[in-house]
Amino acid sequence: MFGRSVPTWGLWVAALAVTIVAVLIGREVLRQQDFPEAWTVSLADGTNTIVDWFTETFGAITRAISDWVTIYMLDPLTKVLTETPWWMVCGGAALLAWQVSRRWRLALMSFLCLAAIGVLGMWDIAMNTLAQVSVAVVLSVILAIPLGIGTAKSDRFQQILKPILDAMQTMPAFVYLVPVIALFNVGGTFYAIHNSCPHEGGPLIEGRLKGFVVACPWHDLAFDIRNGQGTDGGGYCVGSYEVRVEGTDVMVGPRRKT
Repeated sequence: MFGRSVPTWGLWVAALAVTIVAVLIGREVLRQQDFPEAWTVSLADGTNTIVDWFTETFGAITRAISDWVTIYMLDPLTKVLTETPWWMVCGGAALLAWQVSRRWRLALMSFLCLAAIGVLGMWDIAMNTLAQVSVAVVLSVILAIPLGIGTAKSDRFQQILKPILDAMQTMPAFVYLVPVIALFNVGGTFYAIHNSCPHEGGPLIEGRLKGFVVACPWHDLAFDIRNGQGTDGGGYCVGSYEVRVEGTDVMVGPRRKT
């Protein structure tokens, strides 16, 4: 090195010294792997305050919209799909595929693929999902058309809307789910019924629970959470769902047939 030879033992000593120093520095760095708590700033309290204010201010409006969509769009479509014979639903899918493509192979494949869902025992769940997706598509189109026209005609509106849409894309999909099902825990046993009261759309999850009977918070119409049957003799009832517990997870299954 620089015209001078270094003995082999010197290289071994230098390598050992470097290794010891690296180990000591590494241990010190590892002790600092956790960010100092004194430097942390919590945004949870401020965020919760904003969310609580928004809920108290606009909760009645958003709940009314949610109930209207559930009662007049989601429930009727779900009832149609679940009560229509399976072969008619599969045939409708095949007919739609034929009308779009004019290819009998695609129509046959549509029929068989949809029928395969029933073979796997997932028919009711699939029809509920299809109803939710169909309603979501209709609402998305209704909102998207005026927004798209507005952004096409106004650059400023586009600049305002773009960061909002970007932020919404980063959110988990579950934050957009409408609370359709009310889940109750009585004595360690879980029961699930439809959340919207059939009379005026009151949220049953906010109702008063006494034993196995929950009363609508709007007008005290009561329902048995075990089967969804009304207890007031007025002929009202809500859908009930199968519930099973797997470890720490509560799984809500398909709607029970009445």
